[in-house]
Amino acid sequence: MAVLKKPYLLFTTARAGSTPVYEILKSYLAHQHGLVGAHTILNPHFGTYATRQGKLHCDPRKNTFPGFDEERAFRSRARLVKKHHGKIFFRAYPHEIRGEFGLWLLDNYEFIFHERKNKVAQVLSFLISANLQVWYKQEGIVVPRRSLKAKKSDFSAIEGSLYVYEHLRRTLDPKRCFTHEDFLRLKPAAFLRHAGFRGGIDAKKVWLPPKQNVGRKIERFSNPREIKKWYEASWLSDLYPWSDDE
Repeated sequence: MAVLKKPYLLFTTARAGSTPVYEILKSYLAHQHGLVGAHTILNPHFGTYATRQGKLHCDPRKNTFPGFDEERAFRSRARLVKKHHGKIFFRAYPHEIRGEFGLWLLDNYEFIFHERKNKVAQVLSFLISANLQVWYKQEGIVVPRRSLKAKKSDFSAIEGSLYVYEHLRRTLDPKRCFTHEDFLRLKPAAFLRHAGFRGGIDAKKVWLPPKQNVGRKIERFSNPREIKKWYEASWLSDLYPWSDDE
């Protein structure tokens, strides 16, 4: 298998539709380069990681408990990423690219940027999941109409994350940058070619999760006008004007 001098990292934002893209790339990089999928290793709330016989292993169950020290857990995960550099493939989010460790990631990984063109749909999807504190369900996330009230703090969180992502994309001018919409219109093998990767995968062995927040998301909220007001007052509106969320 070919050894990558500068391994890949999937850089994305919450509710951009990155999970199926991660699964396809993970399968490809495992087959072509022997990399181990490390999911969202820098998220301290996701799973438990351990090194066994020189390889990284993950138990994906939620690992938080009373008194959980998130910052300490993040530093521990960062050490694991450095230890297994060149052997793992994972997703990272804007708030995880910080401090000296963030600079190390930028120097030692090729960032594959993944985004969603429809920012309104992404923001609304984030507001739903943040409100419910539910990010994945096997059957998809189903919410009755007008049953949720969006929080400004949640809007500010996704707005800030998208700002950092946008800044890094414009600064780094990455070789590989593609969208959720690209993925939707292409089959896995065609998507890999579109992303600039040679060689195929066995699509039957790739797990592709179901869509989560389907339908018109704005209808799930009791304060849609307030959400639109927040959006139109933010920097997002200048680059991605308010539009239908589907």
